[in-house]
Amino acid sequence: MIYVIQIILLCVIAVICFGKKFEKISVKKNQILFLFIVFSVFILIMGLRDVSVGVDTNTYSKHYSNILNSSWKDIFLGNVASNTMEVGWNVWMKLCTYVSPYYLFFQIIYAIVYCWFSARFISKTSNVFVSTVLFLGLGMFTGAFNIQRQYLAVIWLGNSYLEYKEKKIKETVIYFLGAVLVHKLSICFILVYVIYALKDKEKLVKALPIVGIIVALNYKLIIALATVFVPAYHNYYTNEKAAPQTASGVWIIWGIIICISLYGIYSKKIRNKEYKIICIFSLGYVLCNIIGLQFNYFERIGLYFASLLLLVFSDFGLYLKRIYSENIGRIYYAGLVGCYIMYYLLSCFTESALKYSFIW
Repeated sequence: MIYVIQIILLCVIAVICFGKKFEKISVKKNQILFLFIVFSVFILIMGLRDVSVGVDTNTYSKHYSNILNSSWKDIFLGNVASNTMEVGWNVWMKLCTYVSPYYLFFQIIYAIVYCWFSARFISKTSNVFVSTVLFLGLGMFTGAFNIQRQYLAVIWLGNSYLEYKEKKIKETVIYFLGAVLVHKLSICFILVYVIYALKDKEKLVKALPIVGIIVALNYKLIIALATVFVPAYHNYYTNEKAAPQTASGVWIIWGIIICISLYGIYSKKIRNKEYKIICIFSLGYVLCNIIGLQFNYFERIGLYFASLLLLVFSDFGLYLKRIYSENIGRIYYAGLVGCYIMYYLLSCFTESALKYSFIW
């Protein structure tokens, strides 16, 4: 029920802040007001949930207790009981234990930090209402109930990309290092910086999706090479699923992402080189998820590019308006919002781990 109320509030707040034309947001103060109210609600839902909500929430709660009883020496030496988490994450938890010994405090702080940086990222997209719906529909809200460290890294990496685009190298490095400290596999986001720097190489940009598909089809070879050159993650390399999973209805979502991304990369009507780069990584997101159907954890790699999907979807509506007509753009936005709201609610109600209850 809480998720239905969340969607109703989202739409009501949008009507109050923007009026009827959701797709045309021009007043900056209205955007800020919308994001402040909406993400305040999100903070309450995320921060005040019981430890039973989310697959990994209880695990993080127990780890907080371990950190509480650990010395700084143990934290930096990795001697924390049942420790599989990065030192940056453990340091943050340890600092929170000085304020409160209860995990609820850390969960609320995490919710504030995660939602604040998410709102900051969304504020820089071309349509904050649509991007907020996508934030929910793509699992970036409820996903943070589970793999908290990686989703925090994902949103910091998204912000680092925006800073990198504006040539703010200091801010880019700070966000990137923060992401690596809480989830070390964030290092793979370096690919985004490198390929972005090569955005003027038109032939290379057009060739990269083909290269990505070839790599995806030969992922077993890539994993074999990884066992030789990156042995630290050997536990993951043998995690092939005995019975490959099926994607079910999510294939529709992936299909939409693929179509929009391919159009963005190869269409001569879209000349924005930055847009073509994020379309490449949107395809990478889908390819990693497809491989993840047969091989555990591979979809986690694609997750690092999830924030870029918000940019791909929201900007595509602008291109439709410019290339075709205002009405086509409006239909696209309306269909996108409707589909992702339904997908969000469906995922919340079908995932048993998301059955909501408050901490009390």
